Amino acid sequence: MMTLWRGFLMSVLVAFAATVGHAASGDGPHDGMEALKRLPIQDAGRIKPFDTFARETLQLVYGKETYRAKASGDGAADSRERSAMEIVMTWFLAPQFWDEQEIVELKLASLKEALNLEKTRDRFTPKEMFANDRTGLVFQELASFRETKQKLTPYFQAVQRLETQLSVYQAIKAGLMFRVIPPKPVLASDVHAGNAAIPTAMPGKEKNRWISLSEVEGPLKDQFSIVAKSFIHALPGVEKSATDASVPSLQQAVTEFQNLARAENPELYPDGKDISIEVHYEELHPFRIAWLLYVTAAILMAFAWYSEKAIYVRSGWSFAILAFLVHTYGFALRVYLTGRPPVSNMYESVIWVAWGTMLFAFFFEAKQRARFILMAGAIVATFCNIVADKVPHILDSSLQPLEPVLRSNLWLTVHVLTITISYSAFFLAWAIGNMGLAYAVRGEAMNSPRVESMAVAIYRCLQVGVVLLAAGI
Repeated sequence: MMTLWRGFLMSVLVAFAATVGHAASGDGPHDGMEALKRLPIQDAGRIKPFDTFARETLQLVYGKETYRAKASGDGAADSRERSAMEIVMTWFLAPQFWDEQEIVELKLASLKEALNLEKTRDRFTPKEMFANDRTGLVFQELASFRETKQKLTPYFQAVQRLETQLSVYQAIKAGLMFRVIPPKPVLASDVHAGNAAIPTAMPGKEKNRWISLSEVEGPLKDQFSIVAKSFIHALPGVEKSATDASVPSLQQAVTEFQNLARAENPELYPDGKDISIEVHYEELHPFRIAWLLYVTAAILMAFAWYSEKAIYVRSGWSFAILAFLVHTYGFALRVYLTGRPPVSNMYESVIWVAWGTMLFAFFFEAKQRARFILMAGAIVATFCNIVADKVPHILDSSLQPLEPVLRSNLWLTVHVLTITISYSAFFLAWAIGNMGLAYAVRGEAMNSPRVESMAVAIYRCLQVGVVLLAAGI
């Protein structure tokens, strides 16, 4: 059995090397990939779709949610962007191939210097990193620095990220992170008999720990082998032979695997509703759409402010409202999926503050009809959403369980939401204040109607912000 399994993996290696390195571009993933996207997997303390797991993993290791093969000298490499799901799945199926590919992102120059790596490169192969004699030394430095209990410097943050990247890659290669089978439920007879072999007999969080592919045996292992074969068969660019007729479709293979996994513990295995909603959220990128609409609204309101034409005012309001609705929809999806207010980390706080800024901008713009208030709010919302969208290493957008200190929806709502939305009012005042400074630099009189209206708007924003901050504290 082991010999057959290794032989199959070698065939996978050859097939995938051909598709990534030299295949002609295809029409896109097979429809069965949609079924694989929705395969439930346990990771980071929660159950998520395989698509989400793959996106987060590739973002961590490679720095992007999609992969494009590096062009070879003869220009024969396939230039099509590969989805995270395709890449992460083949880390497990064809590790020998990926050990030779530049997939480990490393940008900090001082860490490259410490590892004696080329400073002109930002990505390196796993083989390079594991074979580097200095990799273990910098990890030892990190362990020593952690013992001091000091805040990690940028250098040690980069070392910690590298340590996580390599450990995650290794765990995926070994199948340890593919936790796709729920543990069997505890039977009363097992409890009375003191059977310690059952997974749910383990303490704490471990009692609901799902079983990884490295641990699975029997029909489930055999069925996943069929899923792997169907997956390779469904990859774009893989030539189909007459012997492939016996390989079931990927959708059928995944469905049969899910049925077997669900039979292990029907109560723990999720239904398709929440999984599909999360896949929709990850594919939609609502906050990315929102900032594109916000920047359009800001430009239109700038024209309205200078030209006073009604068409610009109506168009600016329309785009701002549409952006706000998309922004709200994205928040609603996160709240539904996490079951809590979306302010548990810096990413969510930045997005929430942008939402609150637009809420106050709508209110004060409707009261003053000054044009610049809605423009300032749209600028702030654009800035916040761009930062959240473009710096995933700093602002983690993944859906994570709450930290213990925040595990009270009452106080998370009453205390944290109130305080953070006060920042929205202050942020709006900051944006308007900077616009006023720009006019002062240009020589605008401090008692001019335009500057005075800005001063009034700033004062109103500060009033609201102070009241909300005081209430939250």
